[in-house]
Amino acid sequence: MDHLHALKMMMENAGAQHTFAPYTLIRGAIETASTALWILQDDEPRSVAVRALKLEYVDLLDQERAAKSVDPTAGLDEDLLGHFDDCLARNGLTGERVKSRPPGQLRIIEETSKHFNIPRSGLTWQMCSAAAHGRKWAWKLLTLFEAQDDDGVSKVLNGRLTSNEMSIAVALDVACHVVRKAREVRSLYSRKPSHTGASFLKPEPALHVVRPRLYVPSRMAK
Repeated sequence: MDHLHALKMMMENAGAQHTFAPYTLIRGAIETASTALWILQDDEPRSVAVRALKLEYVDLLDQERAAKSVDPTAGLDEDLLGHFDDCLARNGLTGERVKSRPPGQLRIIEETSKHFNIPRSGLTWQMCSAAAHGRKWAWKLLTLFEAQDDDGVSKVLNGRLTSNEMSIAVALDVACHVVRKAREVRSLYSRKPSHTGASFLKPEPALHVVRPRLYVPSRMAK
């Protein structure tokens, strides 16, 4: 939501329409919303937990790499790692299952796109990433070229690249679709803040005492 709000503030409130900046914001919205959908894709609670923990462990590794850029002797945060391993032990999860690398970002987006029927999110993310990294192959899809007067001598095409409103609108529509779907799926797992949890506390069933009955054979009864 931060990415989409920043885009709205830039284009609507400030009236600025940059050539490539909108795509970097749209890209971030698609990435984060798709990741949320990937975590919640399977409604089985243990599967949700495993996927969330996979990303949590990647965060720990990324934190270590960032720390090493400042201090080459730095290692994993032992306190956080201890909490993480304790969580695995308490819930009977193996490190081999949780500490394996999750899929790459494009694979996550393509998987959620197929599962939740969100067309073009993978392609849109690729084009937005290309704009963010200055890849020239996407320029002709995301920009317009305004040619300037040709002097007829140099045989060089002069002009400038400008933003394409239609391309921004199409990419933004895809991002909004992904974010809306993420909010819908998340709402299935959320509870009202005022929810007391009382409905989950069922009273103990009343004990039913079964009294033994004496069996009397028919001959004895006679």
